[in-house]
Amino acid sequence: MRLRALFLFFFLLSIPLLGQVPATLDTLGSLPSSSPADSATNAQDSLTAVSGVDTLVTYAGADSIVYSLSTRTMTLYRRGEIRFRQMQLTSERIEINWDTSVMNAFGIPDSTDSTGAKMVGTPVMKDGGEEYHGRTLSYNFKSKKGKIDVTDTKIDDGFYH
Repeated sequence: MRLRALFLFFFLLSIPLLGQVPATLDTLGSLPSSSPADSATNAQDSLTAVSGVDTLVTYAGADSIVYSLSTRTMTLYRRGEIRFRQMQLTSERIEINWDTSVMNAFGIPDSTDSTGAKMVGTPVMKDGGEEYHGRTLSYNFKSKKGKIDVTDTKIDDGFYH
């Protein structure tokens, strides 16, 4: 019993020691007088120099989403879906480069077509009440401009081929 009480006493005594952190030297006093100006006083805002998309982009993929940290690219596989402001895009394959803010979407060859000419999951983009269909689609999030390799698109009761 005494041994247990002694162990408990030393254990409780050592708890405050476990939370202590060794003191570190203050390095601010050792800066040379020729050090660069304080970055907090610089006029340029560091957020303006960052590239990429400046608003919320939601995305989903039925199979997988692969994100490469080294190249800052992302690929959505199988029934990919992107929502950006009022724009919605669905496609079998969607690739996004977050540094350039460019998105590319395209279908894949139909496995039941022996000629390889038929594509499935081609991009469908809905934006501002318009719907665009194409074999491939490229879109820049910053400029809000895109390019579509059009197959058939219905605009204002007309078809574009």
